[in-house]
Amino acid sequence: MRGFFFSLLCFGAILGSRAQEHELGVFLGMSNYVGDIGEMTYIKPDNFAYGIVYKWNKHPRFALRGSLMFANLKGDDDNSDLGSRLGRGLSFENNIMEVNAAFEFNFIPFEPYLDQTQTTPYVATGLSYFFMDQLRYPSSTNSVAEEYRPRKGDVSIPLMLGVKSNFLHDVILGFEIGARYAFSDNLDGSFPSYSNAGIGNTNSNDWYFFTGITATILIGKSKKCYCYN
Repeated sequence: MRGFFFSLLCFGAILGSRAQEHELGVFLGMSNYVGDIGEMTYIKPDNFAYGIVYKWNKHPRFALRGSLMFANLKGDDDNSDLGSRLGRGLSFENNIMEVNAAFEFNFIPFEPYLDQTQTTPYVATGLSYFFMDQLRYPSSTNSVAEEYRPRKGDVSIPLMLGVKSNFLHDVILGFEIGARYAFSDNLDGSFPSYSNAGIGNTNSNDWYFFTGITATILIGKSKKCYCYN
């Protein structure tokens, strides 16, 4: 029984040591949207966004990552520099919740569990599934999109660019810009699923973006294991 007990302690210590490969933390930043309503500037953060980020550092050159993101997206034709949109005067607001899984590639080998400062730019891509409000413009006289059905899920393709550093030892700070190409043209209510008639370019889907800071901590610390028979 005593040997079994210390074996469990040793196994736990080994897991604790390997747990340094894992990071858990938060994303804090801003979001924006590009589509058939409002501005056409691709990276112009204008609404608060936040999320939870997890990374598994499988190799100094790459990591597997996942995130749960929340954002409020807005668009207003009155802020556009396109004359056709200014005259139309439509606006919308949508709430996004996204689950993301991605592969992250480090341009410089990055081993955060080593006791030395390291910095690297990185790129990541994968697959996202997001939930959004289903919007529509109920009449030609109503310029504000309204929610008309329960929230709907759809897929988007993410592409993230960033830089990160472990200069705070067990805390890894990063700056990241992430673009999502949505498999939907109705983030803005311009092309509701019940109708074949849309507003603007119905052949081009919507985009949404996250820009902000990531802060993660290494999970687990190396521990010496003293085992006895």
